[in-house]
Amino acid sequence: MDEAQVTTPPPISSPTAPAPAALMQGSVEGRDLLEVVKLLNRTKKTGVLTARGTENRAEIFIKQGAVVAAFYNDMSGAAALTRGILIGKAVFAFEAHEGRFPNNVLQDTTFIIDSVEKILAEYGDRLWGSDGQAAALGDDAEDDGLSPSEEQQKAPETLLIAAFSPPETGRVIGKCKLEAEIGRGASSIVYRGHHRSLGIDVAVKVLLQGAEGEQEHRSMTRNEAQLLARLNHPNILRIFDFDDRGQFPYVVMEYVDSLSLGGMIGEHGAIDVDVALPIFCQVAEGLAYAHTTCGLVHCDLKPTNILITKGMQAKVADFGLAKAVRMTQAQRDARARLAGIAGTPAYIAPEQVQDGIDNANHRSDVYSLGATFYHALTGRPPFEDPDPIELMAKRLKIDPIPVHIANPSVDRSLCDLVMSMLVRDPVQRIHTCEDVLNVLTAIMEKRDEDEARRSGNADKIIRRRSSFWNYVPIKLFKRTTEDGRVQVG
Repeated sequence: MDEAQVTTPPPISSPTAPAPAALMQGSVEGRDLLEVVKLLNRTKKTGVLTARGTENRAEIFIKQGAVVAAFYNDMSGAAALTRGILIGKAVFAFEAHEGRFPNNVLQDTTFIIDSVEKILAEYGDRLWGSDGQAAALGDDAEDDGLSPSEEQQKAPETLLIAAFSPPETGRVIGKCKLEAEIGRGASSIVYRGHHRSLGIDVAVKVLLQGAEGEQEHRSMTRNEAQLLARLNHPNILRIFDFDDRGQFPYVVMEYVDSLSLGGMIGEHGAIDVDVALPIFCQVAEGLAYAHTTCGLVHCDLKPTNILITKGMQAKVADFGLAKAVRMTQAQRDARARLAGIAGTPAYIAPEQVQDGIDNANHRSDVYSLGATFYHALTGRPPFEDPDPIELMAKRLKIDPIPVHIANPSVDRSLCDLVMSMLVRDPVQRIHTCEDVLNVLTAIMEKRDEDEARRSGNADKIIRRRSSFWNYVPIKLFKRTTEDGRVQVG
């Protein structure tokens, strides 16, 4: 269908025809409505697209070319959008929309269009019955959310369309009842759930079938689950269960009812040093444990992957890109499929930019931790650029502005530590997260001593200790200044 057919509406005698006031109207058949959506997306139109068939009705809300909501008969959300676009023979109208737009579609509009194109390319006219309606979409097929039904096995197109429909709250997946959505991305949704056997709140990450890069994200989640199952540390997010069978692969994790470090930065800008230092110590301690106990490298450390509980306990999360020194062949195969995913551009180490994620080691985590510290202390990442390629390339050529210049309130000793973590050459970089923890401990002690002297209590040095110091191994507090590698100002 070309653009002239939709911009110049033909006469319609049907009693269900759109009103003449429509900005655009006409009749569609087969894939025609998809072409209308593509046109509206390309021209960045805003309004509501309504299509009416013999028995079915669809409404698609579009804001500046992006699909934001969809309804199909009594359905809503992305599954309704797919069925609406593939409605078959119908009349349509595109009209202006006043007021607030509903929002129930997760996927990017370009991804939606591409996915529907794939369905059409594979199944073509089989999607429509003899009357031109979407009879083969399997609307009445039962689905327990865990495995394809017999009806779905007979009609593979139903599985493709079901990929657009995330599980609703109230549904039970595994042993967890989904209670509220707490985060979403292009390939997964995270819910707050209640584990019915353990009787505790948990976080349930559900992967969406058919999402862009599905296999890579499934491999990442499986990798994360297998690696985290080996870790038992109070500063690393715990994992309780994982299952990658059925319609919705999922991982059940510890639930943290608070902000991430990234959320704190977003709310407050630069974090006060007295607040930041205990967080830094806990993160360094958790990473040191992962490095030394399991030979595990995180590979994607950043502020949003550091969760902070209401009691100010830090939890390192999202080990999806992590690698271990000792890996099974299956894990190595999964890593090979992830070779093109290098981490987050604002925090990635130079050696990961140059040599790829498979060459990352514990010093790469030190760099990413330094970039995270930098962002928390200054309110901005060490390098900024709208182009992610240029953003990663900058760290190969230049050094970031020193922390104490970006934020003069930061102690020079802490600035020196962060800048030593951001050295481009990994050989010259501060060696380990254990070393980082040692220096942070010394900085905290010196700050306490200085405060005690200023307050006239020099004879009674008050150590700033929160509950997490009770379980930090004593060996991690051994000063690294003995071999001259790190000096505390």
